[in-house]
Amino acid sequence: MAFCNIAHLKMSQLPLPVPGGRFSRRQRELLDWVADGKTMQDIQILAGLSLSAIEKHMRKARDMLGVETTAQAVGKAALLKQMFAGPDHDPALSR
Repeated sequence: MAFCNIAHLKMSQLPLPVPGGRFSRRQRELLDWVADGKTMQDIQILAGLSLSAIEKHMRKARDMLGVETTAQAVGKAALLKQMFAGPDHDPALSR
């Protein structure tokens, strides 16, 4: 019974599938930074990308999730357990 309970707990923490496919590493990284409260200018410096490239990645992530805003994308990605938060989580290290 204990083994079943542990297995259930682990399986319930697995990420759910994204309706439109899989996030790229860059899309997940950018969503993590947005969730951390970074501005687009901050993300531009951190990622070394142009604002138009950042917006392209974010637009693809929004389309994949079927949402209209970046805030909705962050919320839905978190709901699908596609984003990992915690005191030791650093998006720059999840490459």
